[in-house]
Amino acid sequence: MTREKHDQYCKQLAAELLWEKGDVKRHYEISPGKARQADIYFRPSPTADLKTLGLLGKIAATPCLLEHFYNQPTKIGLQTCIQKLFT
Repeated sequence: MTREKHDQYCKQLAAELLWEKGDVKRHYEISPGKARQADIYFRPSPTADLKTLGLLGKIAATPCLLEHFYNQPTKIGLQTCIQKLFT
């Protein structure tokens, strides 16, 4: 139960920080055929000043998928994220 609250908080925080900077989609569906979702899909607006967000701003300078991990991801978890990105 605690993990779910932590996950929801981190996803909500990232979405709140980014919402004025561009297009934020939470629970972004990767492919219609399979049940795969990314936590956050972000596409920055051309006029967005992302420098104020520090490292998050550098990551979000181009369209990106953001996945939150409570613990260090396993090898399979990393492979799944990379597969989502390529899909």
